Amino acid sequence: MKSSLCFLLILISLNGFSQTTIVDSIFEIDFKKAIKNSRHFETHTSSYFVQANKNQKKIQIRFKIKSISKKKKSFDPNKFYLVLEKYKKRLRPVDLKHNYAMTTFLGFEKLIDEKPKDDKKSYWYSYNPSIRDSFLDYKIEGYDDVDNCLNFGTKRKPRNKSIYFNHKKLKSNTVDVYFIVPKNLKKGAIYYGNQLLVDFNVK
Repeated sequence: MKSSLCFLLILISLNGFSQTTIVDSIFEIDFKKAIKNSRHFETHTSSYFVQANKNQKKIQIRFKIKSISKKKKSFDPNKFYLVLEKYKKRLRPVDLKHNYAMTTFLGFEKLIDEKPKDDKKSYWYSYNPSIRDSFLDYKIEGYDDVDNCLNFGTKRKPRNKSIYFNHKKLKSNTVDVYFIVPKNLKKGAIYYGNQLLVDFNVK
């Protein structure tokens, strides 16, 4: 089994086309666009930042997600991942946001697999053992998993913990998915579970 790698918290202009995929027999996921972001952007908490180094860039990929029943249903954001064939890597998103008003977006709640030992750090993440990290269910043989982690230790004694995301009830929402990618990335593929959502080329 390939070892899991970490990007300690890091878009590109993409060529894509509108494409709708039905997932879990519950939602339609419609690819909208992918754009390049600056090296720095703030997530939904004021203390949590994602930063790309000089060899990386950040991509924001937008989807429209609709419940087939037209009722709110629980959506699992941990099934999103990016596959980089050239690098033989499978990347977890570094952040996800959904709209709750016309132009206002909220981040999906971030989870970690242990109870907070420091109340100040509980501002960054929560503990909810009822939510499985389904990103781990879709490993690809021959590919390294690239995780997003926070160091809850020190520089001398790091204690890196994977960050995953809580589920959210959605009906018809825009969802933005963020990844850290190599600066010279030329192509990739976005999946939800075992289903390909879209292939893209990077300008």
